[in-house]
Amino acid sequence: MNRASSRLFARFLCLLILQVLVFNQWVLFGSIFPCVYIFFILSYPFEANPQEVTLVGFLLGLSLDLLTQSPGAHTIATLSIAAFRPAVIAISLGLITDFSSIFSRRIKNLNLFYFIGILTWTHQLIYFTVLYFSGEAWLQILTRSLVQFILSGLFIFLVLSLYSRDDS
Repeated sequence: MNRASSRLFARFLCLLILQVLVFNQWVLFGSIFPCVYIFFILSYPFEANPQEVTLVGFLLGLSLDLLTQSPGAHTIATLSIAAFRPAVIAISLGLITDFSSIFSRRIKNLNLFYFIGILTWTHQLIYFTVLYFSGEAWLQILTRSLVQFILSGLFIFLVLSLYSRDDS
């Protein structure tokens, strides 16, 4: 296992453990908690194989669902953003990206905000749609998605600020 793979594995485990033991305990309004674990999908190297990212997204969501005994909403939402990630990279960062990850200093802050915002909003919307699975709860789905999107986005930017951004 090379250094990059071991760092990804350590990030996977740290975010999974932090999500289960810390962030899932900060519940607002009955079911709102920051989803910091999606930072792993966001921070996965851009040049990675899309199938690899999708598989890792599935494993992350499945692990979280098993540890929190949830009905699969994390798996479906995380798998979805892992699958949408290449298109979101192209939309928010441009078709030709010479960046290796979100830690690059050359990414403009607005583009980084779009990238993180689109994937985080998509995750929250899919998560609550699967969780409620009812057309009658559309207002509740939208409001909870919005509140959790704001909360998760704040924590994701906080975690990103803890990392030093490199020049690649």
